[in-house]
Amino acid sequence: MLNFVERIPVSQRRKSTTVNYLSDDNAGFRRQYTCKFFFLNFTGIRVEVCKIFFMATLGKIERNDCFIRYAFEKNNEAHFCADYFRSKCGRKVKVPIELMESHIRSYNPEQSHYRYKHAPKRLYLASELRIVGMYDFLEKNENLKISYESYRKCVNGLNISFTKLGSEECEFCDRFNKLHDPMISQEAYDEHRTRYTTTRKHYQIDATKLQSPSQVIYFSVDMEKVLGIPHMPCYKSAIFSKKLTVFNETFVPLGKSQLSACAYVWNDSISGRNASDLISTFHQFFLRFRDTPEIVLWLDNCTAQNKNWSLLTYLVFIINSPLTSIRKIILKFFEPGHTSMSADSYHHQIEEAMRKMTSLHDFFDFLSCVECAQGGKAKVKEMAFSDFYEWADHSHRTKIKNHHLRPMVAIEGTRGSFSLRYKTDHDGEYQVLNFLYAKSARKGGIPMPVSRSTPKGISAEKKNEIITKLLPLMPENKRLFWKFIATSDEPEFDLEAYLSLSDENEMDIP
Repeated sequence: MLNFVERIPVSQRRKSTTVNYLSDDNAGFRRQYTCKFFFLNFTGIRVEVCKIFFMATLGKIERNDCFIRYAFEKNNEAHFCADYFRSKCGRKVKVPIELMESHIRSYNPEQSHYRYKHAPKRLYLASELRIVGMYDFLEKNENLKISYESYRKCVNGLNISFTKLGSEECEFCDRFNKLHDPMISQEAYDEHRTRYTTTRKHYQIDATKLQSPSQVIYFSVDMEKVLGIPHMPCYKSAIFSKKLTVFNETFVPLGKSQLSACAYVWNDSISGRNASDLISTFHQFFLRFRDTPEIVLWLDNCTAQNKNWSLLTYLVFIINSPLTSIRKIILKFFEPGHTSMSADSYHHQIEEAMRKMTSLHDFFDFLSCVECAQGGKAKVKEMAFSDFYEWADHSHRTKIKNHHLRPMVAIEGTRGSFSLRYKTDHDGEYQVLNFLYAKSARKGGIPMPVSRSTPKGISAEKKNEIITKLLPLMPENKRLFWKFIATSDEPEFDLEAYLSLSDENEMDIP
Protein backbone atom coordinates (compact mmCIF):
# COMPACT_ATOMS: atom_id res chain seq x y z
CA MET A 1 0.00 0.00 0.00
CA LEU A 2 2.86 2.39 0.82
CA ASN A 3 4.49 1.66 -2.57
CA PHE A 4 1.45 2.53 -4.69
CA VAL A 5 -0.03 5.46 -2.75
CA GLU A 6 1.67 8.84 -2.39
CA ARG A 7 0.50 11.29 0.24
CA ILE A 8 1.31 15.01 -0.34
CA PRO A 9 0.18 18.09 1.62
CA VAL A 10 -2.86 19.96 0.43
CA SER A 11 -1.68 22.80 -1.85
CA GLN A 12 -4.84 24.89 -2.13
CA ARG A 13 -7.68 25.45 0.30
CA ARG A 14 -10.98 27.21 0.00
CA LYS A 15 -11.56 30.44 1.87
CA SER A 16 -12.94 29.88 5.36
CA THR A 17 -14.38 32.34 7.87
CA THR A 18 -13.21 30.33 10.83
CA VAL A 19 -9.67 29.37 9.76
CA ASN A 20 -6.88 31.62 8.39
CA TYR A 21 -6.11 29.82 5.14
CA LEU A 22 -3.06 32.08 4.50
CA SER A 23 -1.42 30.93 7.70
CA ASP A 24 1.21 28.19 7.63
CA ASP A 25 -0.51 26.61 10.57
CA ASN A 26 -3.03 24.20 9.01
CA ALA A 27 -4.03 22.55 12.26
CA GLY A 28 -7.51 24.01 12.05
CA PHE A 29 -8.25 22.14 8.83
CA ARG A 30 -9.57 18.60 8.97
CA ARG A 31 -7.88 17.45 5.75
CA GLN A 32 -4.12 17.75 5.92
CA TYR A 33 -3.10 15.58 2.94
CA THR A 34 -4.23 14.45 -0.47
CA CYS A 35 -3.41 11.07 -2.00
CA LYS A 36 -2.30 9.97 -5.46
CA PHE A 37 -2.82 6.39 -6.55
CA PHE A 38 -0.64 4.39 -8.97
CA PHE A 39 -0.51 1.01 -10.68
CA LEU A 40 2.20 -0.61 -12.82
CA ASN A 41 1.35 -1.11 -16.47
CA PHE A 42 2.51 -4.11 -18.54
CA THR A 43 5.91 -2.43 -19.12
CA GLY A 44 6.49 -1.84 -15.39
CA ILE A 45 5.93 1.95 -15.53
CA ARG A 46 3.90 3.58 -12.74
CA VAL A 47 0.67 5.05 -14.06
CA GLU A 48 -1.52 7.34 -11.97
CA VAL A 49 -5.14 6.26 -11.64
CA CYS A 50 -8.17 7.70 -9.88
CA LYS A 51 -9.24 6.62 -6.43
CA ILE A 52 -12.39 4.88 -7.69
CA PHE A 53 -10.38 2.71 -10.09
CA PHE A 54 -7.78 1.96 -7.41
CA MET A 55 -10.33 0.93 -4.78
CA ALA A 56 -12.42 -1.10 -7.22
CA THR A 57 -9.37 -2.99 -8.48
CA LEU A 58 -8.53 -4.01 -4.89
CA GLY A 59 -12.13 -5.01 -4.25
CA LYS A 60 -12.68 -2.28 -1.67
CA ILE A 61 -15.56 0.10 -1.08
CA GLU A 62 -14.88 3.60 -2.38
CA ARG A 63 -15.96 5.39 0.80
CA ASN A 64 -14.00 3.14 3.16
CA ASP A 65 -10.30 4.09 2.80
CA CYS A 66 -9.42 3.63 6.47
CA PHE A 67 -6.91 0.87 5.61
CA ILE A 68 -4.86 3.42 3.60
CA ARG A 69 -4.75 5.86 6.51
CA TYR A 70 -3.88 3.02 8.86
CA ALA A 71 -0.93 2.03 6.66
CA PHE A 72 0.55 5.55 6.72
CA GLU A 73 0.03 5.90 10.47
CA LYS A 74 2.03 2.76 11.18
CA ASN A 75 4.55 3.29 8.35
CA ASN A 76 6.19 0.04 9.34
CA GLU A 77 5.37 -3.06 7.35
CA ALA A 78 6.36 -5.61 9.99
CA HIS A 79 4.60 -3.83 12.81
CA PHE A 80 1.57 -3.10 10.62
CA CYS A 81 1.01 -6.72 9.58
CA ALA A 82 1.40 -8.07 13.08
CA ASP A 83 -0.97 -5.52 14.56
CA TYR A 84 -3.49 -5.45 11.74
CA PHE A 85 -4.19 -9.18 11.66
CA ARG A 86 -4.14 -9.70 15.42
CA SER A 87 -7.53 -10.79 16.82
CA LYS A 88 -9.19 -8.13 18.94
CA CYS A 89 -11.20 -10.61 21.04
CA GLY A 90 -10.03 -13.03 23.67
CA ARG A 91 -10.01 -16.77 23.52
CA LYS A 92 -13.40 -18.19 22.68
CA VAL A 93 -15.03 -20.41 25.28
CA LYS A 94 -16.40 -23.60 23.79
CA VAL A 95 -20.04 -23.96 24.76
CA PRO A 96 -21.10 -27.48 25.77
CA ILE A 97 -23.75 -28.27 23.19
CA GLU A 98 -25.18 -31.02 25.39
CA LEU A 99 -26.32 -28.48 27.97
CA MET A 100 -28.07 -26.34 25.36
CA GLU A 101 -29.79 -29.37 23.82
CA SER A 102 -31.02 -30.62 27.20
CA HIS A 103 -32.39 -27.15 27.95
CA ILE A 104 -34.23 -27.01 24.62
CA ARG A 105 -35.66 -30.53 25.06
CA SER A 106 -36.99 -29.52 28.48
CA TYR A 107 -39.73 -27.65 26.59
CA ASN A 108 -41.02 -31.08 25.42
CA PRO A 109 -41.16 -30.64 21.61
CA GLU A 110 -43.56 -33.10 19.95
CA GLN A 111 -44.40 -34.47 16.54
CA SER A 112 -47.51 -33.41 14.63
CA HIS A 113 -49.73 -35.32 12.27
CA TYR A 114 -49.92 -32.34 9.85
CA ARG A 115 -46.49 -32.82 8.29
CA TYR A 116 -45.46 -36.23 9.49
CA LYS A 117 -45.43 -37.65 5.96
CA HIS A 118 -42.94 -35.11 4.58
CA ALA A 119 -41.02 -34.45 7.81
CA PRO A 120 -41.26 -37.48 10.14
CA LYS A 121 -38.33 -36.27 12.26
CA ARG A 122 -39.55 -32.68 12.58
CA LEU A 123 -40.50 -31.54 16.09
CA TYR A 124 -42.81 -28.69 17.04
CA LEU A 125 -43.15 -26.52 20.12
CA ALA A 126 -46.17 -24.70 21.50
CA SER A 127 -47.24 -21.72 19.40
CA GLU A 128 -46.84 -19.27 22.29
CA LEU A 129 -43.10 -20.04 22.61
CA ARG A 130 -40.34 -18.10 20.85
CA ILE A 131 -36.58 -18.59 20.73
CA VAL A 132 -36.15 -15.19 22.37
CA GLY A 133 -38.36 -16.31 25.23
CA MET A 134 -36.47 -19.59 25.55
CA TYR A 135 -33.16 -17.75 25.66
CA ASP A 136 -32.90 -17.74 29.45
CA PHE A 137 -30.01 -20.17 29.34
CA LEU A 138 -27.55 -17.53 30.49
CA GLU A 139 -29.60 -16.83 33.59
CA LYS A 140 -29.38 -20.46 34.65
CA ASN A 141 -25.71 -20.89 33.68
CA GLU A 142 -23.98 -17.62 34.51
CA ASN A 143 -20.54 -19.15 34.21
CA LEU A 144 -21.09 -19.78 30.49
CA LYS A 145 -21.17 -17.05 27.85
CA ILE A 146 -23.55 -18.13 25.13
CA SER A 147 -24.70 -15.85 22.34
CA TYR A 148 -28.26 -15.77 21.08
CA GLU A 149 -27.05 -16.85 17.64
CA SER A 150 -25.42 -19.99 19.07
CA TYR A 151 -28.62 -20.83 20.92
CA ARG A 152 -30.72 -20.27 17.80
CA LYS A 153 -28.45 -22.52 15.71
CA CYS A 154 -28.78 -25.24 18.33
CA VAL A 155 -32.60 -25.04 18.10
CA ASN A 156 -32.42 -25.34 14.32
CA GLY A 157 -29.95 -28.21 14.61
CA LEU A 158 -32.49 -30.20 16.61
CA ASN A 159 -34.98 -29.82 13.73
CA ILE A 160 -37.48 -27.88 15.82
CA SER A 161 -40.05 -25.55 14.27
CA PHE A 162 -42.44 -22.91 15.58
CA THR A 163 -44.58 -22.87 12.45
CA LYS A 164 -48.33 -22.67 12.97
CA LEU A 165 -49.40 -26.05 11.69
CA GLY A 166 -52.93 -25.09 10.86
CA SER A 167 -51.86 -22.75 8.08
CA GLU A 168 -49.13 -24.53 6.19
CA GLU A 169 -48.25 -23.58 2.62
CA CYS A 170 -47.74 -25.76 -0.41
CA GLU A 171 -44.17 -27.01 -0.46
CA PHE A 172 -44.31 -27.81 -4.17
CA CYS A 173 -45.38 -24.25 -5.09
CA ASP A 174 -42.77 -22.70 -2.81
CA ARG A 175 -40.00 -24.82 -4.29
CA PHE A 176 -40.94 -23.69 -7.80
CA ASN A 177 -41.92 -20.03 -7.25
CA LYS A 178 -39.68 -18.95 -4.36
CA LEU A 179 -36.72 -21.33 -4.32
CA HIS A 180 -36.66 -21.92 -8.10
CA ASP A 181 -35.84 -25.59 -7.67
CA PRO A 182 -34.32 -26.85 -10.94
CA MET A 183 -35.70 -30.34 -10.22
CA ILE A 184 -39.26 -29.06 -10.83
CA SER A 185 -40.03 -28.36 -14.45
CA GLN A 186 -42.57 -25.89 -15.77
CA GLU A 187 -44.70 -28.79 -17.05
CA ALA A 188 -44.79 -30.44 -13.60
CA TYR A 189 -45.81 -27.18 -11.95
CA ASP A 190 -48.51 -26.52 -14.58
CA GLU A 191 -49.93 -30.00 -13.95
CA HIS A 192 -49.92 -29.37 -10.18
CA ARG A 193 -51.65 -26.00 -10.63
CA THR A 194 -54.30 -27.57 -12.87
CA ARG A 195 -55.02 -30.24 -10.26
CA TYR A 196 -55.49 -27.87 -7.33
CA THR A 197 -57.52 -25.34 -9.32
CA THR A 198 -59.83 -28.11 -10.55
CA THR A 199 -60.18 -29.46 -7.01
CA ARG A 200 -61.00 -26.00 -5.67
CA LYS A 201 -63.61 -25.49 -8.38
CA HIS A 202 -65.41 -28.72 -7.43
CA TYR A 203 -65.22 -27.80 -3.75
CA GLN A 204 -66.82 -24.41 -4.41
CA ILE A 205 -69.56 -26.07 -6.50
CA ASP A 206 -70.39 -28.41 -3.60
CA ALA A 207 -70.40 -25.44 -1.21
CA THR A 208 -73.15 -23.73 -3.23
CA LYS A 209 -75.43 -26.77 -3.35
CA LEU A 210 -78.47 -27.05 -1.12
CA GLN A 211 -78.07 -29.42 1.80
CA SER A 212 -80.78 -31.43 3.49
CA PRO A 213 -80.43 -34.39 5.89
CA SER A 214 -83.25 -36.05 4.00
CA GLN A 215 -81.38 -35.88 0.67
CA VAL A 216 -77.66 -35.05 0.63
CA ILE A 217 -75.15 -33.31 2.92
CA TYR A 218 -71.66 -31.91 2.25
CA PHE A 219 -69.08 -31.74 5.05
CA SER A 220 -65.35 -31.11 5.34
CA VAL A 221 -63.35 -33.22 7.79
CA ASP A 222 -60.15 -32.28 9.55
CA MET A 223 -58.35 -32.87 12.83
CA GLU A 224 -57.47 -29.78 14.80
CA LYS A 225 -53.80 -29.22 15.45
CA VAL A 226 -52.61 -31.18 18.45
CA LEU A 227 -52.89 -29.27 21.72
CA GLY A 228 -51.58 -29.97 25.21
CA ILE A 229 -53.16 -29.31 28.59
CA PRO A 230 -52.74 -27.88 31.15
CA HIS A 231 -52.28 -24.74 29.07
CA MET A 232 -51.09 -22.05 31.48
CA PRO A 233 -48.69 -19.76 29.58
CA CYS A 234 -48.38 -17.38 32.54
CA TYR A 235 -46.40 -19.98 34.52
CA LYS A 236 -42.93 -21.06 33.38
CA SER A 237 -43.25 -24.42 35.18
CA ALA A 238 -46.29 -25.22 33.05
CA ILE A 239 -44.27 -24.69 29.87
CA PHE A 240 -41.59 -27.15 30.96
CA SER A 241 -44.02 -29.81 32.28
CA LYS A 242 -45.37 -32.71 30.28
CA LYS A 243 -48.82 -32.28 28.80
CA LEU A 244 -51.94 -34.32 28.21
CA THR A 245 -52.63 -34.35 24.45
CA VAL A 246 -56.19 -33.53 23.37
CA PHE A 247 -57.71 -34.36 19.98
CA ASN A 248 -60.61 -32.89 18.04
CA GLU A 249 -61.86 -34.49 14.82
CA THR A 250 -64.26 -32.00 13.26
CA PHE A 251 -66.98 -32.37 10.62
CA VAL A 252 -68.11 -28.94 9.35
CA PRO A 253 -70.79 -28.34 6.69
CA LEU A 254 -69.84 -26.53 3.50
CA GLY A 255 -71.19 -23.14 2.51
CA LYS A 256 -74.16 -21.41 4.14
CA SER A 257 -75.81 -24.46 5.58
CA GLN A 258 -78.33 -24.72 8.40
CA LEU A 259 -76.56 -27.81 9.65
CA SER A 260 -74.27 -27.62 12.67
CA ALA A 261 -70.68 -28.69 12.94
CA CYS A 262 -69.94 -32.00 14.68
CA ALA A 263 -66.87 -32.24 16.90
CA TYR A 264 -65.59 -35.48 18.43
CA VAL A 265 -63.21 -34.75 21.28
CA TRP A 266 -60.98 -36.99 23.41
CA ASN A 267 -57.53 -37.11 24.97
CA ASP A 268 -54.67 -39.58 24.95
CA SER A 269 -55.71 -41.08 28.29
CA ILE A 270 -58.80 -42.43 26.46
CA SER A 271 -57.28 -43.41 23.11
CA GLY A 272 -54.70 -42.35 20.52
CA ARG A 273 -54.92 -40.95 16.99
CA ASN A 274 -54.12 -43.87 14.70
CA ALA A 275 -56.24 -44.97 11.77
CA SER A 276 -58.67 -47.01 13.91
CA ASP A 277 -59.21 -44.11 16.29
CA LEU A 278 -60.05 -41.72 13.46
CA ILE A 279 -62.33 -44.29 11.80
CA SER A 280 -64.22 -44.52 15.09
CA THR A 281 -65.08 -40.81 14.81
CA PHE A 282 -66.29 -41.41 11.23
CA HIS A 283 -68.45 -44.20 12.62
CA GLN A 284 -70.06 -41.84 15.16
CA PHE A 285 -70.69 -39.27 12.43
CA PHE A 286 -72.35 -41.77 10.07
CA LEU A 287 -74.54 -43.06 12.91
CA ARG A 288 -75.64 -39.49 13.57
CA PHE A 289 -76.75 -39.09 9.93
CA ARG A 290 -77.86 -42.69 9.49
CA ASP A 291 -81.05 -41.68 7.65
CA THR A 292 -79.36 -39.38 5.10
CA PRO A 293 -79.34 -41.02 1.64
CA GLU A 294 -76.09 -39.43 0.39
CA ILE A 295 -73.08 -38.03 2.26
CA VAL A 296 -70.13 -36.21 0.64
CA LEU A 297 -67.01 -35.60 2.70
CA TRP A 298 -63.99 -33.44 1.76
CA LEU A 299 -60.69 -34.48 3.38
CA ASP A 300 -56.99 -33.72 3.19
CA ASN A 301 -54.42 -36.23 1.95
CA CYS A 302 -53.10 -37.38 5.35
CA THR A 303 -52.29 -41.03 4.57
CA ALA A 304 -52.19 -42.23 8.17
CA GLN A 305 -55.70 -40.90 8.91
CA ASN A 306 -57.82 -40.18 5.85
CA LYS A 307 -56.39 -42.22 3.02
CA ASN A 308 -55.70 -45.83 4.00
CA TRP A 309 -57.09 -49.26 3.30
CA SER A 310 -58.58 -49.59 6.79
CA LEU A 311 -60.83 -46.59 6.12
CA LEU A 312 -61.86 -48.00 2.74
CA THR A 313 -62.64 -51.34 4.38
CA TYR A 314 -64.83 -49.52 6.89
CA LEU A 315 -66.50 -47.61 4.02
CA VAL A 316 -67.63 -50.92 2.48
CA PHE A 317 -68.78 -52.10 5.92
CA ILE A 318 -70.89 -49.05 6.84
CA ILE A 319 -72.47 -48.59 3.38
CA ASN A 320 -73.78 -52.19 3.54
CA SER A 321 -74.52 -52.26 7.27
CA PRO A 322 -78.05 -52.39 8.73
CA LEU A 323 -76.93 -49.75 11.24
CA THR A 324 -77.67 -47.04 8.66
CA SER A 325 -79.81 -46.49 5.59
CA ILE A 326 -77.19 -44.45 3.75
CA ARG A 327 -77.26 -45.21 0.01
CA LYS A 328 -74.04 -43.48 -1.11
CA ILE A 329 -70.89 -42.12 0.53
CA ILE A 330 -68.31 -40.09 -1.45
CA LEU A 331 -64.90 -39.14 -0.12
CA LYS A 332 -63.21 -36.29 -1.98
CA PHE A 333 -59.60 -35.27 -1.38
CA PHE A 334 -57.84 -31.93 -1.70
CA GLU A 335 -54.54 -31.48 -3.50
CA PRO A 336 -51.68 -31.56 -0.92
CA GLY A 337 -50.76 -28.07 0.21
CA HIS A 338 -54.10 -26.57 -0.90
CA THR A 339 -56.43 -27.89 1.80
CA SER A 340 -58.25 -24.75 2.90
CA MET A 341 -61.72 -25.87 4.02
CA SER A 342 -64.67 -24.93 6.20
CA ALA A 343 -63.22 -26.87 9.14
CA ASP A 344 -60.35 -24.35 9.35
CA SER A 345 -62.79 -21.57 10.24
CA TYR A 346 -64.27 -23.65 13.05
CA HIS A 347 -60.81 -24.43 14.42
CA HIS A 348 -59.99 -20.72 14.36
CA GLN A 349 -63.06 -20.00 16.50
CA ILE A 350 -61.90 -22.62 19.00
CA GLU A 351 -58.48 -20.96 19.20
CA GLU A 352 -60.14 -17.58 19.77
CA ALA A 353 -62.16 -19.06 22.63
CA MET A 354 -58.98 -20.53 24.11
CA ARG A 355 -57.25 -17.17 23.83
CA LYS A 356 -60.08 -15.47 25.73
CA MET A 357 -60.00 -18.12 28.45
CA THR A 358 -56.17 -17.67 28.70
CA SER A 359 -55.66 -20.83 30.81
CA LEU A 360 -56.96 -24.37 30.25
CA HIS A 361 -56.56 -26.29 33.48
CA ASP A 362 -58.22 -29.58 32.56
CA PHE A 363 -59.91 -31.40 29.70
CA PHE A 364 -63.32 -29.88 30.46
CA ASP A 365 -61.94 -26.37 29.91
CA PHE A 366 -60.93 -27.41 26.40
CA LEU A 367 -64.34 -29.03 25.91
CA SER A 368 -66.07 -25.77 26.81
CA CYS A 369 -63.97 -23.91 24.21
CA VAL A 370 -65.06 -26.38 21.53
CA GLU A 371 -68.69 -25.93 22.57
CA CYS A 372 -68.44 -22.12 22.42
CA ALA A 373 -67.33 -22.13 18.78
CA GLN A 374 -69.89 -21.51 16.02
CA GLY A 375 -72.06 -19.55 18.45
CA GLY A 376 -72.62 -22.60 20.64
CA LYS A 377 -74.51 -24.42 17.88
CA ALA A 378 -71.93 -27.15 17.28
CA LYS A 379 -72.74 -30.71 18.30
CA VAL A 380 -69.85 -31.80 20.51
CA LYS A 381 -69.41 -35.39 21.62
CA GLU A 382 -66.91 -36.40 24.26
CA MET A 383 -65.61 -39.75 23.05
CA ALA A 384 -65.53 -42.49 25.69
CA PHE A 385 -63.11 -45.40 25.48
CA SER A 386 -66.03 -47.69 24.54
CA ASP A 387 -66.64 -45.55 21.40
CA PHE A 388 -63.31 -46.65 19.90
CA TYR A 389 -63.09 -49.84 17.82
CA GLU A 390 -60.17 -51.76 16.35
CA TRP A 391 -61.10 -51.48 12.69
CA ALA A 392 -59.11 -53.95 10.62
CA ASP A 393 -57.68 -53.81 7.11
CA HIS A 394 -59.30 -56.47 4.86
CA SER A 395 -57.55 -55.49 1.64
CA HIS A 396 -56.01 -58.22 -0.52
CA ARG A 397 -52.32 -57.50 -1.15
CA THR A 398 -52.39 -58.91 -4.67
CA LYS A 399 -55.49 -56.92 -5.66
CA ILE A 400 -54.17 -53.59 -4.41
CA LYS A 401 -50.78 -54.01 -6.08
CA ASN A 402 -51.91 -52.03 -9.12
CA HIS A 403 -54.05 -49.54 -7.16
CA HIS A 404 -52.22 -46.70 -5.43
CA LEU A 405 -54.14 -44.44 -3.09
CA ARG A 406 -52.02 -41.36 -3.68
CA PRO A 407 -53.42 -40.35 -7.13
CA MET A 408 -57.06 -41.01 -6.08
CA VAL A 409 -59.03 -37.78 -5.68
CA ALA A 410 -62.53 -39.25 -5.12
CA ILE A 411 -63.73 -42.60 -3.74
CA GLU A 412 -67.38 -43.68 -3.84
CA GLY A 413 -69.20 -46.42 -1.99
CA THR A 414 -72.71 -47.54 -2.94
CA ARG A 415 -75.09 -49.72 -0.94
CA GLY A 416 -75.30 -53.24 -2.30
CA SER A 417 -71.78 -53.21 -3.76
CA PHE A 418 -68.74 -54.65 -1.99
CA SER A 419 -66.31 -52.88 -4.28
CA LEU A 420 -65.66 -49.15 -4.47
CA ARG A 421 -65.21 -46.75 -7.35
CA TYR A 422 -62.51 -44.10 -7.61
CA LYS A 423 -61.30 -41.17 -9.73
CA THR A 424 -57.82 -39.89 -10.39
CA ASP A 425 -59.24 -36.63 -11.79
CA HIS A 426 -62.29 -34.76 -10.50
CA ASP A 427 -63.39 -34.24 -14.10
CA GLY A 428 -62.71 -37.85 -15.04
CA GLU A 429 -64.73 -41.06 -14.94
CA TYR A 430 -65.05 -43.54 -12.09
CA GLN A 431 -63.09 -46.78 -12.13
CA VAL A 432 -63.86 -49.96 -10.19
CA LEU A 433 -61.77 -50.67 -7.08
CA ASN A 434 -62.04 -54.32 -6.05
CA PHE A 435 -59.66 -54.70 -3.11
CA LEU A 436 -61.24 -56.99 -0.50
CA TYR A 437 -60.60 -60.65 0.26
CA ALA A 438 -63.19 -62.95 -1.28
CA LYS A 439 -64.65 -63.89 2.11
CA SER A 440 -64.94 -60.22 3.05
CA ALA A 441 -66.57 -59.16 -0.24
CA ARG A 442 -69.99 -60.49 0.70
CA LYS A 443 -72.77 -59.64 3.11
CA GLY A 444 -71.59 -60.02 6.66
CA GLY A 445 -68.03 -60.67 5.51
CA ILE A 446 -66.62 -57.71 7.42
CA PRO A 447 -67.47 -58.22 11.09
CA MET A 448 -68.14 -55.45 13.56
CA PRO A 449 -65.02 -55.19 15.74
CA VAL A 450 -65.14 -55.12 19.51
CA SER A 451 -64.85 -51.81 21.27
CA ARG A 452 -62.10 -50.82 23.66
CA SER A 453 -62.81 -52.22 27.13
CA THR A 454 -60.43 -49.99 29.08
CA PRO A 455 -58.99 -46.52 28.54
CA LYS A 456 -55.54 -46.27 27.04
CA GLY A 457 -54.14 -44.36 29.99
CA ILE A 458 -51.12 -42.12 30.29
CA SER A 459 -47.83 -42.94 31.94
CA ALA A 460 -47.71 -42.71 35.71
CA GLU A 461 -44.64 -40.49 35.38
CA LYS A 462 -46.55 -37.88 33.37
CA LYS A 463 -49.48 -37.95 35.79
CA ASN A 464 -47.24 -37.56 38.85
CA GLU A 465 -45.33 -34.69 37.26
CA ILE A 466 -48.54 -32.78 36.48
CA ILE A 467 -49.93 -33.42 39.96
CA THR A 468 -46.70 -32.42 41.70
CA LYS A 469 -45.83 -29.30 39.69
CA LEU A 470 -49.08 -27.90 38.34
CA LEU A 471 -51.93 -28.85 40.67
CA PRO A 472 -50.96 -26.22 43.28
CA LEU A 473 -51.35 -23.61 40.51
CA MET A 474 -54.92 -24.69 39.63
CA PRO A 475 -58.25 -23.87 41.26
CA GLU A 476 -59.45 -26.61 43.58
CA ASN A 477 -62.40 -27.55 41.36
CA LYS A 478 -60.04 -28.29 38.44
CA ARG A 479 -57.87 -30.80 40.33
CA LEU A 480 -60.24 -33.77 40.38
CA PHE A 481 -59.75 -34.56 36.70
CA TRP A 482 -56.02 -35.08 37.21
CA LYS A 483 -56.43 -37.16 40.34
CA PHE A 484 -58.74 -39.69 38.67
CA ILE A 485 -57.21 -39.74 35.18
CA ALA A 486 -56.37 -43.28 34.03
CA THR A 487 -52.79 -44.41 33.76
CA SER A 488 -51.38 -47.17 31.61
CA ASP A 489 -50.51 -49.14 34.76
CA GLU A 490 -53.98 -48.68 36.33
CA PRO A 491 -56.39 -48.23 33.41
CA GLU A 492 -59.66 -48.73 35.30
CA PHE A 493 -61.65 -45.53 35.82
CA ASP A 494 -64.18 -45.58 38.65
CA LEU A 495 -66.87 -43.26 37.31
CA GLU A 496 -69.26 -43.76 40.22
CA ALA A 497 -66.55 -42.82 42.72
CA TYR A 498 -65.71 -39.78 40.64
CA LEU A 499 -69.31 -38.55 40.56
CA SER A 500 -70.02 -39.29 44.21
CA LEU A 501 -67.07 -37.36 45.64
CA SER A 502 -67.95 -34.89 48.38
CA ASP A 503 -66.49 -31.45 48.86
CA GLU A 504 -64.29 -32.81 51.62
CA ASN A 505 -62.61 -35.21 49.23
CA GLU A 506 -62.01 -32.41 46.75
CA MET A 507 -59.75 -30.73 49.23
CA ASP A 508 -57.74 -33.90 49.85
CA ILE A 509 -55.59 -33.62 46.71
CA PRO A 510 -51.80 -33.34 46.78
